[in-house]
Amino acid sequence: MTTISGICRDAAGDPVAGRLVRVERLDTGVQLGSALSGDGVTVQGGDPNYSNVSLLLHGNGANNSTTFTDSGPDARTVTRNGTNVVISTTQSKFGGASIYLPGGSGDYLTAASNADFDFGTGDFTIEFWAYATKSQPLDFLNFISSGTTRLLIYLNGGELSFWDTTAGVNIQVAYSWPSGGASWVHFAWCRSGTTMRVFANGVLLTTQTYSASSPSGCDVHIARSWTGGGGREFGGYIDDLRIKKGEALYTAAFTPPAAELPGAGTLLPAGEYSIDCGAYTDDVIVYQYDPADLTIRPQIHFSEPV
Repeated sequence: MTTISGICRDAAGDPVAGRLVRVERLDTGVQLGSALSGDGVTVQGGDPNYSNVSLLLHGNGANNSTTFTDSGPDARTVTRNGTNVVISTTQSKFGGASIYLPGGSGDYLTAASNADFDFGTGDFTIEFWAYATKSQPLDFLNFISSGTTRLLIYLNGGELSFWDTTAGVNIQVAYSWPSGGASWVHFAWCRSGTTMRVFANGVLLTTQTYSASSPSGCDVHIARSWTGGGGREFGGYIDDLRIKKGEALYTAAFTPPAAELPGAGTLLPAGEYSIDCGAYTDDVIVYQYDPADLTIRPQIHFSEPV
């Protein structure tokens, strides 16, 4: 990732907040990004409800890395079980890498129990991108307490399921994975009030009642079989997995995220700006606009993003 950063100043040389800054390719004029200069108070480019994030795994890193970083506000430890779960650059939805889970017994990830995984009767969202390399059954997420599965998200026999074993509630819907699994699909489960909605690639698959208090005190396992004996583990790649407590992000059909899920954002001092130019590394030009009168301020030419 390359960025352009700088400071907007007025005629007297003082930093100016709220000025629109645009970065364009010098050769074609195509816009690469834009932002408002900071005011020292407003967080830019982040999740406005970042504090609701319980777990955020982008799956980024070097090929074969065994570090699985939680980009959520608490930076939880994510433990690798087995020896074959790695960061892989073979497949990715965003960021050039994802989490590879081979689908074998004993190969999974764990985030230890925490109050942020105890949803109670409140709203929550669980979402991730998945690319399967193994046939069904596929156990995606397994919430376990005292050695017993309390909540399981899985796909088996063409049924996508959210199973609260404690409450005896199984929210199921027919689902056929495109290309037999060998394609990226965005899955999301959102509870708003007593209503659970299930989505695949932004399409609302089902709306069902889920009023029970969700299980508490559970470790969260990614790609662990609920039977404990193997054979049901999800095999493939997971990217951009996010769990949010207290927020139902999707309540109707939506367009799946087109970029990596946002983090905390950036608090910029007055007048400063920072714009992501993606992978572009050639000449760019920066325009500054005064939103009060739409005046185009002097152009700034960078030989390349930095």
